[in-house]
Amino acid sequence: NTAETATGMAYALGGGISTPGDVTIANTTISANRADIGGGLRLSGGMQHVSSISDSTVSGNIAAVSTGGLWNKTALTISNSTLAFNLTLHGSGLRGAAVYTATPLTLESSIIAGNGGSDGANDLAGGPAATASGADNLVFKSSLMLPMSTTTGVCPKLDVLADNGGPTPT
Repeated sequence: NTAETATGMAYALGGGISTPGDVTIANTTISANRADIGGGLRLSGGMQHVSSISDSTVSGNIAAVSTGGLWNKTALTISNSTLAFNLTLHGSGLRGAAVYTATPLTLESSIIAGNGGSDGANDLAGGPAATASGADNLVFKSSLMLPMSTTTGVCPKLDVLADNGGPTPT
């Protein structure tokens, strides 16, 4: 999927999914999507909305300006999921190639690694009001302060998406 710039809009938003409300994503692969901001997903509802991603893969998405994987502005929980190989072409690493969040983020048993941008790798980033909580995660590079129970700086040696059995590529 490719998001196109709408009349009166400066940027194309959310190549795979763009929503201003609550969203629940489970057992899903979101890959090969393109947009200016939020190549795979753009969740923009604000703190009054609650979103979750569980048992899912976000991989191979591309953003021209900001955050190839997931651009977020909701109360978000990511659990048992992998965000890898997403790319930001021309933006700043301050926006994270895999995840940018402007709001609190809870990570549980997830991998965020192998993402890149025009200024190098930065898998996870956050705005001034962003916080991260959770445990048992592997985040390779983050400009957002992570809890001590989250492992950082370790390469998980992931491979590209493939048919490993099951309903979606993993």
